[in-house]
Amino acid sequence: MSIDWESVAHEYIQNLPSPHDPSGKIPIKEWATAVKLATAAKFGGHASPHEAALFWPEFKATGMAPQEFEAALDKLAPLSYVYHGRPPSMSEIVQL
Repeated sequence: MSIDWESVAHEYIQNLPSPHDPSGKIPIKEWATAVKLATAAKFGGHASPHEAALFWPEFKATGMAPQEFEAALDKLAPLSYVYHGRPPSMSEIVQL
């Protein structure tokens, strides 16, 4: 039986904290998704590393998949702006 050291090393590195994450809690493999979703939820401009680090634990607590979150955001955002004049909150997105 042979050990695939390349895949072992890859998995290890992907689970290390991202060097871009100021909180040191988001693994490398999730960093791009964290920034993408934080940027989508920001509704204007690119999310900073600090914003992504603040957003990610709140997103993870929803239990939603990234695709579900994006779809809910796409449906809810226009309505939220019309009726509330603001982007939807995380709890409103989860309720949808």
